[in-house]
Amino acid sequence: MLGGAARSVVRNSSGSDNPGPDGDGIGVFGSHHLRILDNSFRRNALGMHVEDSSDLLIRKNVFSGNPGPAILMQADRNQVRGNRCLRNSACIIVAPGNRNVIVGNRLFRDRDGIAIEKGRGNVVARNVVVGVRTAGIRLGLEEPPIGSTNTVVRGNLVRGTGRDAFAVSSNDAHSLLRANIAIAAGDDGFDVRSPSTTLTGNRAMRNADLGIEAVFGVIGGGNIARGNGDPRRCTNVFCR
Repeated sequence: MLGGAARSVVRNSSGSDNPGPDGDGIGVFGSHHLRILDNSFRRNALGMHVEDSSDLLIRKNVFSGNPGPAILMQADRNQVRGNRCLRNSACIIVAPGNRNVIVGNRLFRDRDGIAIEKGRGNVVARNVVVGVRTAGIRLGLEEPPIGSTNTVVRGNLVRGTGRDAFAVSSNDAHSLLRANIAIAAGDDGFDVRSPSTTLTGNRAMRNADLGIEAVFGVIGGGNIARGNGDPRRCTNVFCR
């Protein structure tokens, strides 16, 4: 555990086989300006728990086989870049957290993918999500009724999910989904239940149901939906 640490580097270490109720591979609490690089966190109750910490760089770590989330982020202004997640309960959950940047991570066969459940001004960009069992990238929750605000989801590829590739709850507010690709989802490519969402330049291909299922009021432009199971392709937004 790192508590009250500052301007330190954690590199080339391993946190494994901590299955108990407090079994974090690594816990970071009340710390700032840390670099957590090139580590391995396997088979812990939770891979990494970040709380009340800021300006961290979490980069090129491997998280696998953790029955809880690989990364539980309850903190602001951190960067999660270039990590790999494999067969965890979820890869990255932000709940709550503001202005975090989640970029260039690779997810394979986790149960859940990346979720911004609560927070403001977070960015999720250029991640690759493959074969997760539920939603690939999710904003907010229906139950309990919480959501993020002003989240940007940009340039992500989500393929082969068990449910929707991208899911936006009705409690989410003013999020932007731009230039993302949803392929071969088990349900919709994009399931957008918040009318304040903007969808621009996304592609939805070969998904089991609709390319984009959106509620009335969603702003859309330049979206493409082809080869999806429902011949309508999209609802309440125009698709080419």
